[in-house]
Amino acid sequence: MTHGSQLLLGAIADDLTGATDLASALAQGGLRVAFSVGLPQAPPGPAEALIVALKIRSAGQAEAVAEASAAAGYLQRHGAQRLYFKYSSTFDSGETGNIGPVSDALLERAGGGLAVVCPAFPRLQRTVYQGHLFVGEHLLDRSGLGDHPLTPRRQASVVALMARQTPYRVGLIPLQTVRSGAAAIVGAVADLRDHEFRYAVTDATDDSDLVSLAAACVSHGFLTGSAGLAGALASLLRPLGRGQQTAQWRPPGSGPPVILSGSCSAVTRTQIRVFAQRYPVLRLDPERLSADAIGEAVDWAVPRLASSAVLICSVPADDGQPSSTPGAASKIEAALGTIARQLYDRGFRRFVVAGGETSGAVTAALGVRMLELGPELSPGVSWMTDCTPPGLLLALKSGNFGDDEIFLRAANPS
Repeated sequence: MTHGSQLLLGAIADDLTGATDLASALAQGGLRVAFSVGLPQAPPGPAEALIVALKIRSAGQAEAVAEASAAAGYLQRHGAQRLYFKYSSTFDSGETGNIGPVSDALLERAGGGLAVVCPAFPRLQRTVYQGHLFVGEHLLDRSGLGDHPLTPRRQASVVALMARQTPYRVGLIPLQTVRSGAAAIVGAVADLRDHEFRYAVTDATDDSDLVSLAAACVSHGFLTGSAGLAGALASLLRPLGRGQQTAQWRPPGSGPPVILSGSCSAVTRTQIRVFAQRYPVLRLDPERLSADAIGEAVDWAVPRLASSAVLICSVPADDGQPSSTPGAASKIEAALGTIARQLYDRGFRRFVVAGGETSGAVTAALGVRMLELGPELSPGVSWMTDCTPPGLLLALKSGNFGDDEIFLRAANPS
């Protein structure tokens, strides 16, 4: 255990919604968490865990490695005792990256050795068994979550997926070893390292498995995984006598929020349908996103926000998939960012954003830099505030996160 305000954990997240998921897990584990959108421009302050949220999940490989390396350099210069590379619990990544190449670069910065690969997050029904990633009862590639257009995963073996992305050997620590406890895991890690493996995919099917893995790996200089392992690690790193953070929190500003969704996942479409039964929804056509159309969307939202939350999305009224023409997704993201900025300039300060790429576009448009964590809206999704710009209330949601009524709860944040 460690006392004081040392930077116990320096984390690099490959997208914004993943960073909020991680922040929530670390705070629940008992650490004081700071969250930077992009590379911080100042010292990290008194945080015990600092997350640098990047937008590198679907970036070019060289760009992703360069940005992650710069973030790791910042964290190490400011005394981070260990590095954590956080990616999605569904291992969102293309055939050749970017999880493997970024991990390779960060492992070298941390001094080499062997790093665990632990995407499991049982709280969200993401489990790993015999090296295969399950979403609920379904293998990843049969769950519908492996078909992302930017980060397709055509099989469920995390060992095979990682091996395609790195020139180094990738092994497995099976569930039987994990269930044997921390000492057995330490021995398995040592054996893999002795046989020149650089990565160890770890089975985990419930929270107790993550606790054992964290205990075995707490001394590692570099770890990779979802927010699940990070939360278990935080519970070991937090100062003695401190439990989960319970500080009082009051949301800034007032009035209903603007919900902006660029995600078209099945989960988000269900959330939109539920919200639309009670609140107004505007559906954008990605083929018609002129400056005039964006202005009309803002003009549509302003009077309704006087008394009601509103949602602006790209899901068609028939609940089908929006246009798949080249550039359509980026047009939607840019349009939602512009809408957010124009509504902010008109005095609105509360925003909920669905979709990782959309979250990046919106936070960039709003000029968000450093965020403070508030209470959870749903597992893996927390309210956050920012003092630059002042009085901003944000929730950033991965497309596949949240229960059916998350937007309904967001409509009444105070």
